[in-house]
This record gives sequence, C-alpha cells and structure tokens, in this order.
Amino acid sequence: MNQSIEKWKLLPFSQQILNIAADLLRAGRRKDPAEIKISCESALELLDRTISSTAKFNTQWELCRLRELLAAAYSRLPEFSSRENEKLLRVLFLFTPESALQINSKK
Repeated sequence: MNQSIEKWKLLPFSQQILNIAADLLRAGRRKDPAEIKISCESALELLDRTISSTAKFNTQWELCRLRELLAAAYSRLPEFSSRENEKLLRVLFLFTPESALQINSKK
C-alpha cells in the first residue's frame, strides 16, 4: 500500500475497485485475526482514497455506504463471517462492468 493518493487517482475506477476487492478477498481467506485486521484496514484505506478521488456524488455516496458496512464488520473483529465478506465483495464488484465479471469467477 505504498501507492500515493496521486497515483491512486490515475488508476481507472474499475482498477481501484478491483484493488479494494483484493484486500477483501484476502480478509475472507485469512484465519489469523491479525491478518484479517490488516486486510480490512487496507480495504478501508483504499476505499477512502477512492471516495476522495471520485467526482460523481452518487458514486461517492454508495462507496461511503459500503465503507460504513465494512467499518461495522471491522468493529466486530475477530468475528468476520465469510458470508458477510461475500456480501461486501458482491456489492463492490457491482460498481463497474469490469469488476462485475469477477462475481462468478472469484471462487
């Protein structure tokens, strides 16, 4: 996560979404609570960067809502169910047509 906010803004929105999803996927596959926490924190940070670099109000609002749901899950760590993670990922994947292709192929 050494990427600066300026470099992050240069990434296409679909790539930003897929990077956030990668952290959520890692969180869902980890068994160690410390590793789950690190992956969730990384996803939250990338969501913050995406929210701050998105110009469309509706997209910002939807991303903020998703962040709120992820933050709520984070607050319940180490209780982070795979089902909850799947729901968050599905919502995230629906943000762009490119990321939506991952819904059935991520398993």
